[in-house]
Amino acid sequence: MAIQIKKLKKYEGQVEFFSIAWMDNNAVFEFAGTPDWLDEIEEIKTKINEANEEDGNAPPRFVREKELPQSKIKELSKLVAEHLDFFINQSQYNQGKLKSILSEILIHKEINENTIGYFNQSNILSGAKAYFDKNLLQDKEKEMIEKIEKMKEQGLSKIAIRSKLGISEGMLNRYYY
Repeated sequence: MAIQIKKLKKYEGQVEFFSIAWMDNNAVFEFAGTPDWLDEIEEIKTKINEANEEDGNAPPRFVREKELPQSKIKELSKLVAEHLDFFINQSQYNQGKLKSILSEILIHKEINENTIGYFNQSNILSGAKAYFDKNLLQDKEKEMIEKIEKMKEQGLSKIAIRSKLGISEGMLNRYYY
């Protein structure tokens, strides 16, 4: 079992906020808190170490998540935003598909997804959304409207249009009229 310090915010040397995560029995656990919880965390950590020593298991190791440089986050965010499926999936808040897009890009860039951690992934996806909204959204919306108009002219039903484009009813309605 590995326990990872996900986030630790300090102000004038004092802990303001922390987040830790661990995986046990194929389940991921995350705990976040403020300094008044810190004593309890230390107590839990001690109990886990003691329990592991009694069971003969190695004690958990604490690993600080490595923050990616801002330039790398921007680079990966841009690649995610420019992915063909990003527009449809970000509009439908499909986090699973967005993470798949990110995974695909990380594999292409030969970056191990497990080494960048949850917060870096979150920063990349939110950066992708910001980049997309600022640089690509208007063109993608115009392109979607044109595709829908062509399909309407062909006499396709709304269900057929949704099916061909792979979009939700809400997204179709947004650009249909």
